[in-house]
Amino acid sequence: MRWYLNTVSQDEDQHRLSRFVAPDEKTHIEELLDEMLANFDEERYSEIHDIYLDWDDTMRLLVDIGRSPRELHDFIETFIEGAARIILRFEEHSNIDSEALEDWHEQKEKVCKDLQSRVSQKRKEALSERQSTPALDSVADSYNTTISEELDDL
Repeated sequence: MRWYLNTVSQDEDQHRLSRFVAPDEKTHIEELLDEMLANFDEERYSEIHDIYLDWDDTMRLLVDIGRSPRELHDFIETFIEGAARIILRFEEHSNIDSEALEDWHEQKEKVCKDLQSRVSQKRKEALSERQSTPALDSVADSYNTTISEELDDL
């Protein structure tokens, strides 16, 4: 996925995925996300599983609203960097002194919270940009009515 997005995000002037990538390429990105999700090792990476699911959902939202390939690539890099600092660097640390390793352990919770915050912020930005549709408004109205009726019955 990183390599693919890097090939379609050659410069900062690419502001919208829909302007620079054909619809079938958007589908290809979604297929890559599907493959990543199917291969995500929940057991091995349980510490970041929930963050990964939020990240995946946000990536799909960014693709859906047509964010630039550069922004998608940068968001992948954000996740990979966080995942490496939360989990991966603890798996292969034979040449790391014990003091540095202890510092990493102390920073781990902060790094995890920071990654979750960055994913949540990106999602919030994307959702605010997403256009409302009459179908969604109808579903939301129906849901609100149903909930109101249920609360009235209590």
